[in-house]
Amino acid sequence: MMNITPSERLFDIFESLLEVNSPPGKEEKIAQLVKKLLNPVPLIEKTSITKDGKPHNNLLFKLPASEQTNRPTLLLSAHLDTVEPTEGLVVKVMDDAYHTSGNTILGGDDKSCIAIIIETLLTLCEKSLPHPALEILFTEKEEVGLLGSKRLSPDVFTSQQGIILDADGVAGLITYQAPFQRNFKAHIKGIPAHAGSEPEKGKSAILGASKIIQSIPFGRIDDETSLNIGKIAGGKATNIVAEDVFIDGEIRSISKDKLELLNTYIEKQLTSLQEEDYQVQYDTNLTYHGYSNDLSTPFHKHLKNTALQCGIEPVFKKSGGGSDANVLRGFLPNLECVVLSTGMQKVHTHQEFIRKKDLFSTAQWLLSFITNDVSQT
Repeated sequence: MMNITPSERLFDIFESLLEVNSPPGKEEKIAQLVKKLLNPVPLIEKTSITKDGKPHNNLLFKLPASEQTNRPTLLLSAHLDTVEPTEGLVVKVMDDAYHTSGNTILGGDDKSCIAIIIETLLTLCEKSLPHPALEILFTEKEEVGLLGSKRLSPDVFTSQQGIILDADGVAGLITYQAPFQRNFKAHIKGIPAHAGSEPEKGKSAILGASKIIQSIPFGRIDDETSLNIGKIAGGKATNIVAEDVFIDGEIRSISKDKLELLNTYIEKQLTSLQEEDYQVQYDTNLTYHGYSNDLSTPFHKHLKNTALQCGIEPVFKKSGGGSDANVLRGFLPNLECVVLSTGMQKVHTHQEFIRKKDLFSTAQWLLSFITNDVSQT
C-alpha cells in the first residue's frame, strides 16, 4: 500500500478560503477561488448541470482515471456556502487549532472540506498518483435547505460511489445512515366571534389546534423516527375567538414506511376537525431522501482499512440530519456514499474551531482511499 502524505499547503488553502465571505446565495467569489486553486489540475468542467438551466454557482468537474481500472467512478463533494456571513472574520491559531475572535463563525463548515478536496487533487496531479475516474462537486446554498444539490440534473453524474465531506467531529467519523425528512404545514380555520358578548358563536382555531397537537406523538418516536412541531401562530386579540392557526412541523425517519405512516396519521387527525365545523388545509413535501448503507460492502471495508492504515480510528455513525448526500441518493439511488468528518467542532457557532491534526489526517485518509485499490488493503 502506498502511504501518500498531503503537503502543508493544505493549511494555506484552508486559510485562503476562510478569507472569502460566502453566505448562501453569495458564493460567486469562493467559486472563482476554487477554480483558480484547481487550475493546475487537468479537470473537465461541466457547466450544463441543472434541471432548470438557470444561472447557478454549483461547480462540477470530471477527472478521467489515471490508468485502466475496474474501480467505479468516485464522487467527491463539499458545499461552498457558510451558515452565516463571515465578514470581519479574525482567524486565530491557538494550540494548533483554528479559532475565531468570537465575533463570527469560522466557516470550517464546509471550507475545511473544500480545502481537503483541493489539496487531494493537486497532490494526485503533481505526483502522478493512480486514481479512479473522479467527479468533483461543489454546491451552493446547502445551508438553507440543500437548494444547490436539489437543482442538479441526475444525467450529469456517472459515479457509483461518493464521499461527501460535511460532518463535524474528530477525523474518522463516517455517516452511513441518514433519515428521510418530510415537512408539513397545516392551516386550521375556525369561526371568529366576540370573546365576551357571544363566544358560543365562535369556533376557536386555537382549541382545534390544541386537540390535534395533543393527539400527535412528539419527539423521539423510536430509534429511527422523530416528529416535531416547531412553529405555531394564530389569533388576533384576546377578545376575539381565534379564526386561524398555522402549524409548521417535520417528520424524520430512516424508514420511509414509518415516515409516510406518520404523515398519513397527522393528515387524518387534522381532517377529523372538519366534523366539528373547522376548515383544514394540509400541505406536505418530502424535503430529502434518506439512506442506509450496507457496511459489509468493499466500499465501506476500504474506507475502514485505509483509515486504520493512516492511524485513524474509523467510527461508523448514524445521523439525524440531512446533507447533500441525501439529495444525491434521492436521484442517484445506486450511489453508495457516506459523509466524512473533517475535525470541525462547534459548527454554526462563534466558538467553532478545527484542529490542524484532524484536517491533515482526513486529507491523508482521502488520498489513501483514492490511490490504493481495494485489493491492496
